[in-house]
Amino acid sequence: MTTKPNSRGELVGYFNHYNNKKPTYNPPKICLLCCEPIKFSFENECKTISLMAEKGNRSYFYRVHKDCYEKATPDEIQLYESSIIDNQQTK
Repeated sequence: MTTKPNSRGELVGYFNHYNNKKPTYNPPKICLLCCEPIKFSFENECKTISLMAEKGNRSYFYRVHKDCYEKATPDEIQLYESSIIDNQQTK
């Protein structure tokens, strides 16, 4: 049984420095868009998106179902990605 995240912020992983090989925080394998588990038994089910703010060394990533990502509008994707960068820069 998979529990739902308390917030979507829990679904965003990051590397403290872009040169790191392993993430500082590796989030659970849950889709950021629909909050349902991602099953890695299907190679084409998952898409990992990487982000980095213009200034700073920390890089972020999140996972989504390919179907969820393809159904999302560019404005929805931009809203999610902007909130990731904006929320993390205030910490």
